[in-house]
Amino acid sequence: MQVKQSLSEYIAKLWEEKPQKYTKATLETLALIAYRQPITRGEIEEIRGVSVGTQLIRGILERGWIKIVGQRDVPGRPSLYATTKEFLDYFGLQHLRELPDLPDLPDVDSLDMELPLEEEKDQTESQSELQAPH
Repeated sequence: MQVKQSLSEYIAKLWEEKPQKYTKATLETLALIAYRQPITRGEIEEIRGVSVGTQLIRGILERGWIKIVGQRDVPGRPSLYATTKEFLDYFGLQHLRELPDLPDLPDVDSLDMELPLEEEKDQTESQSELQAPH
């Protein structure tokens, strides 16, 4: 394609590559996979405290930054995700050990113990109401 020299500056701006912008959810999910791999979608949801959409995981898979490396040996056999060489290349890393240190993330197993079950919460609230002075 040829354009007039006077218009080339404007055409160049149209074809300029702009850095991708990623959502907070995408970056959080990718960070959890990088630091805690192999990890399941359910474990990511427990740590983040919110649902992780199929589209979000699919988007990271399509970029080639993560891959399925197996299935957890539990009912439902959820997929285990881990980062790829493309992830390292994109972020300018040679090895995962080059990732910056993070504050300690809670263990997935300890999350269940820290969060009261709905029944326990309801019982605690009921007991508080009974003991409250009238």
